[in-house]
Amino acid sequence: MRNKKINMLALQETHYDEDYVAEITERFGDTIHIEYSRALGGRASRAEGVALIFYKPMTNVLGLTRREVIPGRAMIVAAPWHGDDVLKNMVGYAPNAPRENAAYWRTCLSFIEINPEWKPDVLCIDGNL
Repeated sequence: MRNKKINMLALQETHYDEDYVAEITERFGDTIHIEYSRALGGRASRAEGVALIFYKPMTNVLGLTRREVIPGRAMIVAAPWHGDDVLKNMVGYAPNAPRENAAYWRTCLSFIEINPEWKPDVLCIDGNL
């Protein structure tokens, strides 16, 4: 991340849990911060789990806030940017099955309509369209 000057990485199908994130944080916690979402109940399928990884030397991670849109499938992280600006980053992974995919997009749109302050500036989504 340092060499390429990357502030944020978006990941899908992560399968992260508390133990795994703690292990990564133990090894790389001085340089990266992980925000992740997994399926409710901790029973992520093989196609769930999303994460945003922030490079601490280039990002103010102390001011991060996040909202889960669909646990294990979509979340938005708001990051302090330049001055008083906030950059809202949405990471998502839509299901393959047509009906589930349509429901995914309806849920995401509904979330943003109900919570306009969380309208993302950046979309990092595997939409399976």
